[in-house]
Formats: sequence, C-alpha cells, structure tokens
Amino acid sequence: MFSPLYPRHLGHLYPAYRFDGVISDISLESESFNDNMLDYPVYTKPRDFRGMVVPEVLTSGNHKLINEYRDKERKRITEECRKDLL
Repeated sequence: MFSPLYPRHLGHLYPAYRFDGVISDISLESESFNDNMLDYPVYTKPRDFRGMVVPEVLTSGNHKLINEYRDKERKRITEECRKDLL
C-alpha cells in the first residue's frame, strides 16, 4: 500500500517511531542507547532454554527490583562492551 507519509521505497529513511503517536514518550525515555548505555538483556519463554535461565528477579513480579536489575545489567554490559560510552 502506498502512503505519502511512509513511502515503501523510502522506508529506511522514515522509521515509524519518528511519527507522533507511534511510540509513547514514556517508551522513548527508556529506549536502548537513549542515555549512552547499551540495553539490558531480553528473555523469553521457556524460562530455561538450553541451559540459559531467566534470572529469578525478572519472574518475581517486583517491578522495583526488576528495574534495578535492568539498570545494573545495562551498566555491566556497557562497561564490558563499550567503555568509551561511559
């Protein structure tokens, strides 16, 4: 489908998140690489896949601890992979 706002042949120049209302402002605040740090690891089901286990804190339901864990992981990963960003 052709859209003058998002022409298919120029799609790589117009990422969807740049259009108002596509992604909420709150989501963009925690966008990866938003504050010069790499993103935290993302997990999916099953909880144990080929020996890779989802950390217990992420399944606890405690959002404060989950956010603290994610912040800690972002710092750790950035330090390991891109010290120049810190």
